[in-house]
Amino acid sequence: MNYKSYIEPRGYLTVCATDVQSKKVWTCFEHKNTVLTIGKNAICKSLAGEFSDTFDLYVYYMNFGIGGQEPDGTPKAVSPSLTELFGTVVAQKPVAATIPYASPHTVTFTSVLGSADANGNVINEAGLVLKDDSYFSLLTFGGLTKTSRIELSFSWQLVIL
Repeated sequence: MNYKSYIEPRGYLTVCATDVQSKKVWTCFEHKNTVLTIGKNAICKSLAGEFSDTFDLYVYYMNFGIGGQEPDGTPKAVSPSLTELFGTVVAQKPVAATIPYASPHTVTFTSVLGSADANGNVINEAGLVLKDDSYFSLLTFGGLTKTSRIELSFSWQLVIL
């Protein structure tokens, strides 16, 4: 018999905008991401032990950009062959990673754009970036105008099916 087992990484990003002073959540939304070809290759290299002298095939930070929308405001389509954000990176933040005990095939990366980060920009794309500076995953979404009055929290969940 010929059995094949496929490992398919899937991801979802939840973004919440919170008023810094009142701590009231203004909005939250969830978007599906695209795991890039480079990200899938990183999984294979990690499993095969193919890496340089130092292990750098892990998510290290999130990048946030302003080029993720078409002129009409719709989010741009993300192709797995992409290697970077569509537009300018306006913020780069470290991530905290957690693997829940009850769901060991899931990892969640969280990051926050605080009141002093990326103000005056319409954030409409984000990417998970590996320690070697390659992108693992990208997504685009309807823009959120970042001001000092709001904090944007990002919770990016990857599930290996």
